Amino acid sequence: MAGCQDEPMSNSEPFVVFSGGGYLILYKPPFMHSAPLKQDEGGTLSAWCAERFPAFRSVRGRKALEGGLLHRLDYPTCGLVFAALTQRVMDSMLRQQKESLFVKEYEAIAGGKASSLPGFPPCTVSYTAFPESMCRGFYLDSAFRYYGKGRKSVRPLLPGAVPSQKSNGRVYRTEILSLGLKTQNFQRVNLRLTRGFRHQIRCHLAWLGLPIRGDVLYGGQGDASMFALRAVQLSFIDPLSGLPRCVRYND
Repeated sequence: MAGCQDEPMSNSEPFVVFSGGGYLILYKPPFMHSAPLKQDEGGTLSAWCAERFPAFRSVRGRKALEGGLLHRLDYPTCGLVFAALTQRVMDSMLRQQKESLFVKEYEAIAGGKASSLPGFPPCTVSYTAFPESMCRGFYLDSAFRYYGKGRKSVRPLLPGAVPSQKSNGRVYRTEILSLGLKTQNFQRVNLRLTRGFRHQIRCHLAWLGLPIRGDVLYGGQGDASMFALRAVQLSFIDPLSGLPRCVRYND
């Protein structure tokens, strides 16, 4: 996509990666909540942004407490987040999300010894067929349902399954763009989403038999402090110029 730029990132605090006309691309460090659960909750990416960019507070997206935050990352996930500073930009980006024009790419370190977790249906995709399967498009499709005590995790529902009260029945796709060579049973996985559900990548990789390193909730090996998922690229149409925009970072 045209207009792509790379930025190095290795920081434990939020910072601005890119500033455009009426929006920001922010870096969210690992183990920080993207948005508050209650009014005036501090320590979130939203609070950090609102303190430095007051216009962020007046923007309304899907939830009032989120200000101009277009989307969220899970608490342990680090990487890029889009923040609108005007309502015009937010409305444009919400339309792009609906039309699958807002594209997110991720990198994960996954593998190890996949554990058998309850609640997963049989997976119809075998990653061992990769790269041959790449020619046909290597992806996972499913709806999701909340699972377990406190609904702390999710499980995939196969397309065509009857949605329960714990699912909206909508199908979400995770594209596997590439798999790196194995090192100590782990490998780098590059992924792409246009529409996301809570824990989507984490659940889909565990379903595939490639749980993320450090993701103890989904059977990943290693310490939780080494959680290895990051959002590395955002691609969209600039709301003001109408031109394709791509913002990416590398360590």
